[in-house]
Amino acid sequence: MVVRAFPSLALVACLVSAAACGPSVDLTTALEVVETSGGFYDNGQKDGKRHLLPTVSFRVQNKTDLELDSLQITVQFRRVGMEEDFDSKLLPHLSLAPGGQSDLNVIRAERGYTLEDPDLEELFGHSQFRDFTVRFFARRSGQIVQIGEYTIERRILTQTTAGRP
Repeated sequence: MVVRAFPSLALVACLVSAAACGPSVDLTTALEVVETSGGFYDNGQKDGKRHLLPTVSFRVQNKTDLELDSLQITVQFRRVGMEEDFDSKLLPHLSLAPGGQSDLNVIRAERGYTLEDPDLEELFGHSQFRDFTVRFFARRSGQIVQIGEYTIERRILTQTTAGRP
């Protein structure tokens, strides 16, 4: 009897876990990155130099009539003209109601530019300055897709503008 119960329990566990993930949805059409804005956050002085971090704010829109749970959003920062990732952040456990939006997410890279010159606007004319793009990836039930891309604006964000760049 124990031998027969194990396959039955395994089948029930598989069905429950599959049902928990919900119906299969094409995330490339189901999700949209909206209200996107960004710039370079003035993170103050570090080692006598001004520290500026690429920053993006956004919401994720559910364009379906289904509840989308167990979503993970990865925000990937890249310097234009460079192949490697500069930095990335993960937003785990996002759930979106049918037709709903996420809260506003403000994401900053861990590293950025440092300036010796106190004139922050000089950053954009510096020979080593590179623009940044941000790529948004969604993951659900093993499916990972790119759902958006955004170029960081050439502007300085202060603490008063950081919550809504």
